[in-house]
Amino acid sequence: QEFPNAKIVSVSYDHNDRYQYDVTGMEEGMEHSLELDAKSGETQVKSENEDDAINAIEDKYLEKIDEMINRSLDDFAKNNESQNMLAKEWELEFDDGVLQFKSEVVSGNKSAEYKYNVADEF
Repeated sequence: QEFPNAKIVSVSYDHNDRYQYDVTGMEEGMEHSLELDAKSGETQVKSENEDDAINAIEDKYLEKIDEMINRSLDDFAKNNESQNMLAKEWELEFDDGVLQFKSEVVSGNKSAEYKYNVADEF
């Protein structure tokens, strides 16, 4: 809503001192970053000039984020015989021209990182 014409280039979720979503978009040479506090709903917006061409993420992949998260949880469960786990952090972005989904799954003192080539696997 803040930048309706911006194309999303990165979406992430992490927990450092608080749970937070970060969304980055591009619009007419400007990079817009929005941070959303998952608990309070408070947002912070930052915009700056961006000269580099960045690939936008297609909507069909944005709509599959839940599927990507669940895949990393399922992979962790298979490898660790665990039922209580959490996708602590995840990110959907282009890396060297390839759209990748990266996640960190934790359960107790166990953790694992997963990386998927989105176009090939979703």
